[in-house]
Amino acid sequence: MRAFELTLKEDPAQISQIQQGVQKLPPDTNPRLLQKLQDVIDLAINGPESSIKPKTPSTYGAVATPLSNVEDRDIKAHYKVMAKFMIGNGLTSKEIKDIIMLLQQDKLINPAALRSASSDLSKIIPYYNTSPEVKHYFNDMLMYQPGQRIGPGEILFSTHSKNLTKGTKGDLSVISDNREIEVKGGKTAGRFSDDDVKTNIAPYSAAVANFTKKYGSVITGAEKVGYSMEHIVTGMNANPDIANDIVTDAVATIGALWGSNNKYLPEIEKALRSKNPRDALYYHGLANLEIYFGAKAAGMAILFIHAAKSPASTNYADSLEDLLNVCNVSVSSAYPISPRPAEAFAKITAVAK
Repeated sequence: MRAFELTLKEDPAQISQIQQGVQKLPPDTNPRLLQKLQDVIDLAINGPESSIKPKTPSTYGAVATPLSNVEDRDIKAHYKVMAKFMIGNGLTSKEIKDIIMLLQQDKLINPAALRSASSDLSKIIPYYNTSPEVKHYFNDMLMYQPGQRIGPGEILFSTHSKNLTKGTKGDLSVISDNREIEVKGGKTAGRFSDDDVKTNIAPYSAAVANFTKKYGSVITGAEKVGYSMEHIVTGMNANPDIANDIVTDAVATIGALWGSNNKYLPEIEKALRSKNPRDALYYHGLANLEIYFGAKAAGMAILFIHAAKSPASTNYADSLEDLLNVCNVSVSSAYPISPRPAEAFAKITAVAK
């Protein structure tokens, strides 16, 4: 390639001939091939040591600089990784220019699609389907998590919309209406646990200790991490004479975490008395969601991301009632009675009906 560039530089007529040939290529020619040919022509004309900048954004600086000039707080914090992902995924100069132009005009994200009960990345970002390389870029940004407590989607959406910014309390803040959006999910389900909902940890821990002291020797098979709904039902079956007491104390212990007035506690109790651990776990998850939405009631919504799909799908809800109307909620991986309170918070995901 180096020898070819030098030969071109010594023969301007050959450069002109190649330029004319490029112009005659069919319109469906791979734009990445055109980009490479243009880069070779630019280097031949300007020379690799020339102070003249290439005409196309084929270098990191030529991509990062215009990104950094976009008036958006989140882009200014993350433009370097955006530029690296653009270059690393082989975006053409046109694709890069298009994305930057749409960023400047705040037209890259479709807010209605983002806040739709059921959507996906190609609807939220209409430019997503432009090329496989563009898809890879947005997928990389979707999964970019530069630190603790930063989940999938937070950086993608905050950097690609001027109306969305990294939240102060939620994961995203909607600037136009001062609303917070909590983003959950990724390639697996998410736990709905944070400082806002851990208000009953002290009484819950005391209740767990009392339950363990009372039933630790009669409910066999329980793990050190705590008691699952299956453990509780197994203990009831093995000790029918105290099965009612086990249920009563288990529900009281769970109620110490979610609050004794949580409307799903009676459903948990009903499922346990019916010896149905699956339903008991489901209502345990809904009890978790109820206090989560309640704690976030001052303008908080939830956006589920299912990144294992292609394109990644999303579900959005402003309230638990909205969520249950449009989605099937799946609950897994919880120890409702646990000396490690974080384990009591189930992994929860939602999929559109």
